Amino acid sequence: MDHTKGAGMTGGAHAIESPHPVRASERAASIDVLRGFALLGILGMNIIVFAWPFIVTMDPSLMGPYEGGAKWGFRAMNLLILGKMVFIFSMLFGAGVVFYSRKFESGRLAEGAGLWYRRMALLLMLGVAHAWLLWYGDILVWYAVVGLAALWWLRKLPVWAMITIFVVVLLYFVPVAGAFAMFGQPAFNPDQEWYWNPTAFENELAVYAGEHGTYLAPTFHRMITTTLFYLLFLPFMYGPYLLGAMLLGQALTRLGVLTGRRPLGLYVAMAAIGIPVGLLLAWQGLAGIEATALAGDKPVWWRGALAALSQPIQSLGYVGLVLALWKSGALGAVGTALAAVGRMALTNYLLQTIICTTLFYPHGFGLFGTVPYPHLWGIVAGVWIVNILLSVVWLRYFRFGPAEWLWRCLTYLKLEPIRRRSDLAPVGS
Repeated sequence: MDHTKGAGMTGGAHAIESPHPVRASERAASIDVLRGFALLGILGMNIIVFAWPFIVTMDPSLMGPYEGGAKWGFRAMNLLILGKMVFIFSMLFGAGVVFYSRKFESGRLAEGAGLWYRRMALLLMLGVAHAWLLWYGDILVWYAVVGLAALWWLRKLPVWAMITIFVVVLLYFVPVAGAFAMFGQPAFNPDQEWYWNPTAFENELAVYAGEHGTYLAPTFHRMITTTLFYLLFLPFMYGPYLLGAMLLGQALTRLGVLTGRRPLGLYVAMAAIGIPVGLLLAWQGLAGIEATALAGDKPVWWRGALAALSQPIQSLGYVGLVLALWKSGALGAVGTALAAVGRMALTNYLLQTIICTTLFYPHGFGLFGTVPYPHLWGIVAGVWIVNILLSVVWLRYFRFGPAEWLWRCLTYLKLEPIRRRSDLAPVGS
């Protein structure tokens, strides 16, 4: 199987057609595989915020005795997942702009821009609904805001300029993230309850582990906390960081890295360097959390800064590993499953929220604040199975996931056919 076939297409053959969703033949299979990998992986981080107050990410001892499986379950999340999958997702979001914009010649940029802004506006509305009505850990609002603010108009920058912007943003983000990790430590700042009040441990437990069947109290809490979080951190911290990651994704797509068109040795080198270096840096951040939360040591900003620096480095290592396995054909059925999950990423992301909030929130089974590590990893594995089976079976009969289909219909203002046809390429091709 030629994994790179069609990955470098320019889309010129479709430039004179009316705007349309990306066809199966226009997709880069490597992007779908990476997106599926990141979608499944991100639940390994999100599960702790679904199941516990947010503050436990900085003080895992609040979940109970920090030993044995509890310790190594938290360490696995922190070292392997935290911040990495979001970075990969952000790069792939930027990569999507490359494929989307290829459908528009220079004389049709206004048409392309109009569709892009409608697409982002719809994503913003979905994200706000997701954040307010279901779960405050939503990422869709962040992507939509960055997409509306800058992403479309920066897509024509030279590759070197995109990479330069990413580096500059990273130089800003790393020390800021270190300071945030330092001053946000509850053990170090016990008197600054105002800082953590929206997500303080007791406060959040009272809201999300309250009387069984309660829905309104958590909803009002989400509306307040997410709005404050967006206003405080989106413009000044995570917004620029996500934009830098998206521009890096565009640059790597145009260079053929994310589409799998570079030599196998490059991907092997990315994995061999990025993963161990990233783990070493992430370990410094974890050591800072453990020393501060468990031993009461004074936090130092550079540990948090190194943890932030680990995220892009380790993420690129993961990209190299996945694409090296995919390009060599070693992924096999796993690659097909990941590609299916990736093609239905929005549906699967929302499904993860629905399943987990039903398990943990008071309107469902009310398990919030009761399930520690390593049991959380068992729930993650169960949700992964649901994501994979649903995606593989669904895409045998339909072109898009249900959420993707609705998003496309509203973007293009027409009812797109959802049933598969014989001329469409199989999943993962």
